[in-house]
This record gives sequence, structure tokens and C-alpha cells, in this order.
Amino acid sequence: MATSIPKDQLALLRDFVQLCKAQPLVLTLPELGFYRDWLVSIGGRIPEKPTSCHGTCPCDEPVNGNAAHHTHETPEPAKEHAKEPEPESEESDIELDTTGVIEPDNDPPQPTGDVDLEVTDEMVDESDEKRSQAQHAFSEG
Repeated sequence: MATSIPKDQLALLRDFVQLCKAQPLVLTLPELGFYRDWLVSIGGRIPEKPTSCHGTCPCDEPVNGNAAHHTHETPEPAKEHAKEPEPESEESDIELDTTGVIEPDNDPPQPTGDVDLEVTDEMVDESDEKRSQAQHAFSEG
């Protein structure tokens, strides 16, 4: 089900992801519980909320009027999946249809001309004559 997402919403999502990368503890905010649950359900790991904040807490909840230093109740650890996800193999299980695909040229390189050879006027005239003959033969079929 491919749907088109408006560019302004994609920009907001991109900003949110950048925020989460820069400050992963923002994922511990209570209002992001639904997102946290979804991340865990697909195998993501959420950083544990610190038990003590020292002015860097994303929750900004003052305790006893002091927002610079307060403690949180330690949440229950997120339920980990019983098995670790299998590492992705380097080879895919998908079979590709290679009909019409041109195989690579595995022949050894062909010998080339002399790289130190200097082209003379006679050589250029001979080349022009050969090209003219080829064009004439091509046009006659």
C-alpha cells in the first residue's frame, strides 16, 4: 500500500528523526508512549530513562520547584523479544529473472595499437578514404 505523503509532513518527520538521533531520551516522554510501543514491537530498543536528571532531562518536570535536579520513577524495562533478530545474509532469497541480461565480457584484453606511434598526414588521408568507402557501402545496403 504505497501512499503519497505530503512534503511538509515528511519534513516534520525528518526533523523528528533528527531530534531522536540527537537526543534519544526524548523517546521516554510520556506523550510518545504510542511511538515507543510501536518501535519496540518492530524490534527497536529505547534508551532507558535516567533515574536522576541534572538539567538535561527532556521531560522538564520540576520537582519541588527545582527543574534542574529531580528524580524519576524507574519504568519497567521494555519487554525484549525472546529471540534476537537474525542477521541479514549477504545473499537475498529473491530469485532474479535474468532473461535478456547481457553477460559480462570476461575475455582477456585485446591488443591495442602502438601508443608511441605518431599519426602522419598519409595515415589521416588513408583513414578518411577508408571511412568514405565504408559510408558508401553502408548507404548501398
